Amino acid sequence: MRRQFPRASPNWTRELGPIDATRRERLLASARTTTQSREIELTHRVTSGLALLALLALVVAVWRSRPAGHPARRAAAWSMLFMLTEAGVGAGLVLFELVADNQSMARALFMATHLVNTFFLLAFLTLTAHFASGGAPFRWSADRQRTDPYSGDHRLHRGR
Repeated sequence: MRRQFPRASPNWTRELGPIDATRRERLLASARTTTQSREIELTHRVTSGLALLALLALVVAVWRSRPAGHPARRAAAWSMLFMLTEAGVGAGLVLFELVADNQSMARALFMATHLVNTFFLLAFLTLTAHFASGGAPFRWSADRQRTDPYSGDHRLHRGR
């Protein structure tokens, strides 16, 4: 005897009947989860796109307002590079299906790369803000004398 499947209608969950109540609940839960997942994914894509557009506006503004060779220009360019890399890593996660329930080593490596890339992006955005607001470039030299701000003689006190 052929099993009859419920026909497609607005009341399809009622047509499953009381025998399949567990199945009905699973289907409803699955539909809610799928809808929530889609909403979350859509929100993520929209906000990421808006962040990219905002960064593009920042790069253009910095490029127009600062002279050639200014550190803010360099930091803004690095910010854009890491934003594009961030988009590439995120696209790779989706394209290679390294999402949600995937517990492979590849996903772990992608997620680690994603995290490190995000830290670099935030660092260069911070440097862009620092340099654009008039902050001095950093100088990393070994011969610079270090000082202790709490002493009067401005020398670094080592344990005596």
